[in-house]
Amino acid sequence: MQNDDTAPTPAVIGLCGYAGCGKDTVAGMVIDATNGTYRQVAFADGVRAFARALDATLVNEHGEHESYTSILGRHGGYDTAKRRVPSIREYLVKIGHGARTALSSSVWIDACLPPTKARPESPLVISDCRYYNEARRVLDCGGEVWFIERAGVDAANDTERASIDEVRRRLVDDSAEARATVLRNDTTLGALRAAVTARLAATTETAM
Repeated sequence: MQNDDTAPTPAVIGLCGYAGCGKDTVAGMVIDATNGTYRQVAFADGVRAFARALDATLVNEHGEHESYTSILGRHGGYDTAKRRVPSIREYLVKIGHGARTALSSSVWIDACLPPTKARPESPLVISDCRYYNEARRVLDCGGEVWFIERAGVDAANDTERASIDEVRRRLVDDSAEARATVLRNDTTLGALRAAVTARLAATTETAM
């Protein structure tokens, strides 16, 4: 594990918020602001790797049967495919929830982060902190949770609403446990970048 005397503070930044709020954008800003010190990962990386290995046959945008990897290949990767082919997101949601239910609620966390209280080998910014137990692991690994809010952006489904709202309720609204920082993404990219830079500077000053 990384030496705590030389490791950046925080060791992990977990980004939470509804889909479309700007988590990937903020992750990129963190990486830019720290000259590449942080590496972007996602709890869903393990889900996607498992989906590729399983390579199930899905229904594509034309109503035809096609393998998962073939659909990704035609669309140039996951990001475009998930927007154009509804079955892609549905497939990954089933894998993600299925493993959490059948194996362990921390199965995807364990694939991404070290055990509780241990710092990761390199600084990470996690762009999909959706569940309270994910947020807690981030905090326990010497990290911070940033809750990103954007006007007009709502939950994609009831599952996302329930999980994201629990994180907000427990780590932002609950005065006894409030541990998350709220970043507003309502104006310009410049304003958001300034907020990210200011938060990083504040964590550095606190550590001194």
